[in-house]
Amino acid sequence: MSIKSAKSVVYFIFSLVAMFFTICPVTLKIMHFELCLNYATVPPLIVLLMCVSTIIPFSVVIRGLLGPASPAQYIDASNSNLIPLTVVLLFISLAYVCISADFSGLFKLIATKFKNAALRSIFKQLIGMLLFYAFAGVFTLCTSNDIVILCLTPIIIEFVNQLNDQSVLIPLLICQFSSANTFSISLLTGNPSNFILTSVFKIDFIQYLKPMVFVGVSAGIVVLIFSLVYLKLFKQQSKNYEQFGDLVQPKIGITLLNGSEIIPNEPEKEETVKMDKFNAVFSTVCLILMFVAFILSPFITKVAPKFDLSYIAVVFAAVQLSKDVYLHKKKRVNVFEVIKALPWGVPLFLIGMFIIVENAINLGVIHWIAQGLANAFEGQSAFVVSLAVSAITVLACILFNNLPGTIVVSRIINDSALLNLKYLKVAALSAAAASNYGALMGPHCSLAGLMWTKMTGKEHQFKTWASQAIIGITCIVVCSGVVSLVRNL
Repeated sequence: MSIKSAKSVVYFIFSLVAMFFTICPVTLKIMHFELCLNYATVPPLIVLLMCVSTIIPFSVVIRGLLGPASPAQYIDASNSNLIPLTVVLLFISLAYVCISADFSGLFKLIATKFKNAALRSIFKQLIGMLLFYAFAGVFTLCTSNDIVILCLTPIIIEFVNQLNDQSVLIPLLICQFSSANTFSISLLTGNPSNFILTSVFKIDFIQYLKPMVFVGVSAGIVVLIFSLVYLKLFKQQSKNYEQFGDLVQPKIGITLLNGSEIIPNEPEKEETVKMDKFNAVFSTVCLILMFVAFILSPFITKVAPKFDLSYIAVVFAAVQLSKDVYLHKKKRVNVFEVIKALPWGVPLFLIGMFIIVENAINLGVIHWIAQGLANAFEGQSAFVVSLAVSAITVLACILFNNLPGTIVVSRIINDSALLNLKYLKVAALSAAAASNYGALMGPHCSLAGLMWTKMTGKEHQFKTWASQAIIGITCIVVCSGVVSLVRNL
């Protein structure tokens, strides 16, 4: 075996180790210290080890971070249009804008009002599902699916406890998680994976919005239909169990991300939530203006070509940070708590995975896969191409998690072997859609899924994820059909 072949084998072993700890995090206790081996720590550590051992060349590290912005001596023919660090910048900036808005109490106030409205209605379970579905879908477009899921899950659990009917728990959890991960297809900023693919293929905000809003709404309709079916099925299943005797339904606990558990008490009056009015109004205006700026981004980049979505997000994150510093001095917000709440592990994870994928390109693995697909796609219809790319992307989400999976698929589609593909835009948009609903296939398929599973506990995991996987599989067919129909918009 040659040295290059040996290095390739070691590289694939290290890559599998990185994927394993992303899917199955482990905490090691060494004396008085705890070492967390998870998505945030293992990929960067693996990259460091491979760099030190010369398995990954320094040039690959530079290209994995800067892409086409790398110094001339490090650029090669395989470089895509994506500058990886702009994805990291966009993600952390959007996260700050959304989390800062969340600290105002705005999102929890609206979600709690929805919950109280459902509790006052005659058809509590149905109205609750429709309201939570609407909240998850609409606010995913305004903020991000991760923020919506983490904000809404505890409120749904409180709602179920107050109903004293656990049969609706799984349908409600499925409804809000699936809604957030399908409506996020509609906007370029709905999920970081959307930005990855549109950056590679130079698809601007409007070019993405026109076809994908139909794809997102179609997937959202699929979620609503299945959620209503599941609500009926789980209610019927609960009645069948009750025929064998009275069931005691204990209160459901909310497991927080720090490991503690809260069991909500059933209040005698409707729950009220405190909200800082100035903070909420300011944050709402900031979110609206940022959304408008994203819509106008194609015109902005004509004037300032390098001022893309990531820089727009940075500007509004800086505005939110200035507001938080001002309120911190007034002792109305703890700016350090807002900064601490940011998902700092995700940028480390993205940086590690960008470099690992770049090395796969350097070894020729991506080109080999792309050549096989180019032969398979020759003479095929738009629907077949869309269906195949969607299935491959969902498989990548299952194997790698949706963000690194998207990175892999984007580089495959952008390979020189597929650049002459007749339906290249169809392939890119199909991959973007699948990277969203691919999160429904299992808890390890997205970072939101990993965090969400910690909150909801292990008791209902199998039924929840099995039911969501059925929705995800249905979305492959439905969304592929819609993408092939609206591809020319």
